Amino acid sequence: MQPRLFTGLVLIATIALSAACSSAPRKSPVKEVQVESAVTVAQPYAIEEPNVGDAEALTAEPVIQGSSLGSAADVLLGDIANGGQVYLSQFPQKVVLVNYWSSACDSCGQRLREMAQVSIDYQPLELIVANVNLGETPQAARTYLDAEGLGDFSGLRLTDTSGSAAAGVGVAGVPTTLLFDKNGMEVMRYGDNSNIDRIRQDLDLLLK
Repeated sequence: MQPRLFTGLVLIATIALSAACSSAPRKSPVKEVQVESAVTVAQPYAIEEPNVGDAEALTAEPVIQGSSLGSAADVLLGDIANGGQVYLSQFPQKVVLVNYWSSACDSCGQRLREMAQVSIDYQPLELIVANVNLGETPQAARTYLDAEGLGDFSGLRLTDTSGSAAAGVGVAGVPTTLLFDKNGMEVMRYGDNSNIDRIRQDLDLLLK
């Protein structure tokens, strides 16, 4: 076969194939459909009651949100007589019991006497007891303590004349007593209706 004739036949076959392809129906592109997964409804959490006598049960009573509970942030406890300030961080690895009181409070005298006895009874242990007078001058606080026979209290005698220290830990009334563990975490607070037996029970758990 001559080269020119072969080339002509190939050209004719190519044109015919191209025409056949152009005349065939085209398929439309497949559209992908996304199927949303089923929504899983979360089940409610089960709340377990704390075991009596368990150290974690110290948080059984509600605490005021915004206080030091749940964080080891430093806490201003109050002022000393020479004008210096006392912070929780000054007592590392100590259990700290802080009692806010006022001479105008009828039940504060009883709580002060209880704190004085706790300070004596737990003295060999790693416990710091601090009584913080709220809203009065150091002289007025001292006069009241002397009149009540508590002038020789062995714990810390602090004042919070401006109320800033009490406000910093969410104390709004007296007597209010805060309990901090050895890590500087507030684990309990006691109001006017709390009895000393409960306070001692919690101290025993933290100090054992």
